[in-house]
Formats: sequence, C-alpha cells, structure tokens
Amino acid sequence: MSVSVFSKITYYLLAIFVISIPFSIPYFTPLLGVVLLGVWLSEGNFRARLQRIDTIPERIITIVGIALLFFYAVGFFYAPDMKTSAIALVKKIWFLIAPLIFFTADTNYFTEKRVKQLFFLYICSAFCMILVNLIISIFEYSATGSMMYFTYKWLSHFTHPSYCSMYSCTALMLSFYFTFIAPINNKKYYYFLLFTLPLFFSFILMLQSRAGILSATAVVLALGVFVCRRWRGRIFYIIAFILALLFSQKFITGYVLCLGLITGVVYLQKNHVKARVFLVFLIVSLSSYAVFDLLIGSKFDRFERGIAWEEDDNSSIGQRMYLWESSVEMIKKKPVFGTGTGSARETLCEMHRQADNEMMLEKRKNAHNQYLETMLDLGLMGLIPLLAFLFFPFYYACRYRSVVTLCFVIIVALNIGVESMFEYYIGSDFIAFFMAICCYFIFLMNPQKKQSHPSHVANQ
Repeated sequence: MSVSVFSKITYYLLAIFVISIPFSIPYFTPLLGVVLLGVWLSEGNFRARLQRIDTIPERIITIVGIALLFFYAVGFFYAPDMKTSAIALVKKIWFLIAPLIFFTADTNYFTEKRVKQLFFLYICSAFCMILVNLIISIFEYSATGSMMYFTYKWLSHFTHPSYCSMYSCTALMLSFYFTFIAPINNKKYYYFLLFTLPLFFSFILMLQSRAGILSATAVVLALGVFVCRRWRGRIFYIIAFILALLFSQKFITGYVLCLGLITGVVYLQKNHVKARVFLVFLIVSLSSYAVFDLLIGSKFDRFERGIAWEEDDNSSIGQRMYLWESSVEMIKKKPVFGTGTGSARETLCEMHRQADNEMMLEKRKNAHNQYLETMLDLGLMGLIPLLAFLFFPFYYACRYRSVVTLCFVIIVALNIGVESMFEYYIGSDFIAFFMAICCYFIFLMNPQKKQSHPSHVANQ
C-alpha cells in the first residue's frame, strides 16, 4: 500500500476514535489504539517518518509524552502485583500512540483542514451524547416524576459526571473556537455551533461536577479575554467576571453581574460583532440555567455546598480530603520511586487497614488526584514527567497564541486534580489523544513549520 493509503486509514480510524470518545464505549478506544499502532508499524520507513519531527518543540512534546509512559514501564518492574501493574500500564498506551501518529504524520495529508474536521466531528459527537442523555433523563422523569434525573450522575448515563463534564467542556471550547476565533465559512455549520454553545454550557452546569464547572468558568474567562481586542475591555471583563464569581452563591446577583459585564464588553468593543454574539451566548446559557435553577432549586447544588465545604466525612469532598491526606502520608515513605506502577490503590488500602477505616477499605478507592496517584506509584520520578506533560504544551500554547491548546491544558490540569484520570481508559486515552492533536495543531499553524513543508500550504 502507498503512504497515502496508510494516512487515509489512520485518519478514518482517528475519526472513529473522536466520535466514540463522548460515549465511553468499554475497551473500544484501547483496542482502536492497538489497531492504529499496527497501521503505524505496517507503514514502515521509520527513519524518514521520524525525521518529520523536525523542530525542537515537536521533539520536546513527543519525548515528554513517551517519557511518561516509559517511567510507568520502569515502575512495572518493582510493583508488588505484576498483573495489576500490567493492566495499569496498558491503560496508558495512548501516551505512546498519540504523539507517534501525529508528529510523524504526513503533513501533506494531515492538513489544518483535516485536523479541524476531527475537531468538528468531536463537537458533533458530544452534541449527540448530550441529546441522548437528556432524552433518557426525560423518559426517567416521566416514569418517576423526579427532577434529580436532570442533574449529576442521574444525568450522565454513559460515564461518571466528572468525565462527561470534561468531554463537554472540551466541546464547548472547540465550538467557541470555530464560532468566534476561526469561524467556519459554512453558514449551516456556523449556526449549528452557535446552538451548541449554550447547550454545552448549560449541560456542564446541570452535571454539577465541581471540576467541570471550574473548568468551564476558566475556559469562558480565557476565551472571553481572547475575544476582547482592547485592553480596557479585557480588564473590565476580568474584574466583572471575578465579581460575578464572588456573588455566584446568590444566583440572581451573579446572573445580573454576568449580563452587566458582557454588556460593558460590547460597549467597549463598540460594533465588534464577535462581542455581540458572545453576549447572546452568555444570555442564552445563563437563562437556560436559570430555568434549571428554578426547577431544581438548591437541593442538588453540589457546587455551592462544595465551595462552602458543607459536606461531612462521608460525602465526596470528605472522602477526597481523607484520601489526599492518606496519600501524602504514604508518599512520605517512598518519595523518590514510589511503590510501583498500579500499586497506589493497594497502598491506600493498607493505610485504611492501619486506620481501621472499614468504609474506605470496602470501597477501595484510588487517590482521586492524578498528581498524588502518580507520586504514590512512581514518586518524583513520575511526577516530573507528568508536570512536564502539562507545562510544555502550556508554554508553546502561550508562545504561539494557541487558545485551543491553552484551554485544553487548563481543563486537564483542573480535572486531574480531583480525579485519577490516567487510571481509566476513558480518561487517559482522551487526554493523551487531545493533548497530541492540540500540540500538532500548534506546530501545523506555525509559519516555520509551513515553510519547511511548502506542499502543505499548496494543499490548503
């Protein structure tokens, strides 16, 4: 087969991958990753393809991603349970697959247009996932009459609300990008994206995942600043946004402040069309949530109670605090190399036995924090590549002004702070894939990269 055939096969497999992610189909993404790795190996010509990683930033991003998997592989050899360690290692295989596929890809085929198509497919898939969740909840509401089916875990029917919220937040960010920053020329697609914005935002609020709401807030803040052209508009926006957050526990006050801040942005932007559309987005989003808030009330408002630390030791926050404290105590015993890949859960269980905590011992929960989870497994040897995995994409996103990559790094950094997302396929595969494609998108848009591949420009 020719190189273009391998590229086409890879592209269509990646398209299937992005469509499947929001639905969290069990074991589908790792199996698809194995198939993609097989296609990559079958193409051969490794030396020429590896030479496509021809800039220092690309090499750094590729090495950092693979290094994270490498240190987990090292931890496999001193883990107490080889079977558990092997399973934990396989769950991180996309940290190898994703950078290899994208950074050795033929840029004459994997063009800016095709990368954007993958992003758009993901938006459509996330949109369908939300619709299916809402339809299922409507049927359950009609059978029970309980409004709780429109919030938290009762609304997320395919996976845990934290993961569902992360998927939706990423889709919100991409929709925002294609609406305000790099608008799609097709009017039908453009209006579709405008419709998805309030839907994604409202769905994230309804899920009541604290990390998800914080991520969405940070993303909207970052994107709003990016949309504002003038510095006085940006300063006004940031100040008003912070005030809105401070009064967010009283919904009406926060609602009025949000409308006031964005109206001020429109005024400062004068006739700036993007700012006006952004105003409509926030009004529709906040209005949608206002209706939800009136129907549900504060009974299920996990976010406000979480910020106020109003939950007991048996609540999710209470359990997380206990797990984090336990993790820190265990890390102190082996801070450099940890206890071995995949052993964090058993290490915490040992701590539960010593503390005679039967409830936590029965639940066998992980650290619910990827930073601590990695420290338990690999110590500082694992934490350093994990931080590098976040730092370098953030640095190059700022350097090349890539708002997509910047926002995605923020989403990941916040979400892995409250969930051990690398320990599940639905988290590790998603994060590894999107980090690679977002970084590839940075370098694809980089003028230096385009000059080194003049045929790429001709294909646009």
